[in-house]
Amino acid sequence: MNFTKHSILLIVFITLLCDCKKDIITSDNTPEYIISKEDHTSGYVYPTGGFYYEYSFSSYDDYIENVEEFLINLCNKSIIVTDAWYQCGSRMCVPPGSEIGMTVIVEPRFIIRLERDNDNVVSNNFYKIQSPTTIVCGYYVTRYTKKNK
Repeated sequence: MNFTKHSILLIVFITLLCDCKKDIITSDNTPEYIISKEDHTSGYVYPTGGFYYEYSFSSYDDYIENVEEFLINLCNKSIIVTDAWYQCGSRMCVPPGSEIGMTVIVEPRFIIRLERDNDNVVSNNFYKIQSPTTIVCGYYVTRYTKKNK
């Protein structure tokens, strides 16, 4: 009986230890992001405040291979991104629940929001925008929200 009680306590302790490990602040202060999918087709409202920038893609088939790594690289250049929205380009738009796609050129979009303005962003192929515009065929936009550590 005593062995079982100690075993259960040990399992609970190890489980809690593993679960808490995700929230430990690393010494390099690299931000972590919560990733979610959003639908931007029905009047999506971006957060107020902050400074918005949009990435300048060379064509509709240009893309960012790893957005999280891209955001960390910006952080290493002292550009701390609070929120980011990414949609890759495509030659077709397929609404949720549909098996039929509309043939259309969907331009890639990568929008970031900073808490503080930073002129270094422009040298990384971004341009400043007053507020984000509607994302065409924005059914599956990936949002990256910086975790508060």
